[in-house]
This record gives sequence, C-alpha cells and structure tokens, in this order.
Amino acid sequence: MSKQYAERTADPDRPETITYGIFSAGPAQDDLRGQARGGQMSGMTKLSTAAAEFWIAKPQIDQLPWLPITGDVVVLTARSGQPSYAISRVTTSDLGDLTLILVQEDEIA
Repeated sequence: MSKQYAERTADPDRPETITYGIFSAGPAQDDLRGQARGGQMSGMTKLSTAAAEFWIAKPQIDQLPWLPITGDVVVLTARSGQPSYAISRVTTSDLGDLTLILVQEDEIA
C-alpha cells in the first residue's frame, strides 16, 4: 500500500508476483498552458520530461493473482541494476490489456 508522503509498506494480501510485458521509456514534451482561455498562449513554454510505461497483454493479466494498482512497484528484473518504478496510473483498453504509467523510484541508500 502506498500513500503520498509516507514510507511504502508491503501489503500481505497482495504478495509479490512475476509477469511479462513491454517496457517503454523515452523523452516526452508537455505544454505549459496555465489558465489560458480562448486561443493558444503565444510563445508557449515547453517542458521536457521522460515518459515510462509498462504494457501487459490480457493473457498475462489473466494469470495475475491481483490487478496492479496505483502505488504498486514494478521492478525490471531483466535490466541492469533492476530499476524500480511506482505505478502512478493504470489504464485499460477495450481488449482487456493494461498500460501502467510509471514514475522512477528514488534509490534509498
């Protein structure tokens, strides 16, 4: 279970599990539009960000003992250093697959 500004604790009702999916990370760009009304703001400010997502197909979802939720941690065990990401949003499609929107977790020393 995860709450903002609180240390993460394990949820005994939702133990660790392994699944397969497609991880995608890359640069992204967001517009800062503020409270503009009417037409677009002239000289719009752009914010460079990084987007990370993990896509899970329906056959893999059907094998999970529970569905991922916001705050869960995804650890990329096949990557060097096994980076971890927190789920900030879960989206579904009409095909039954899931896309997990991720944020990289800070390393704790």
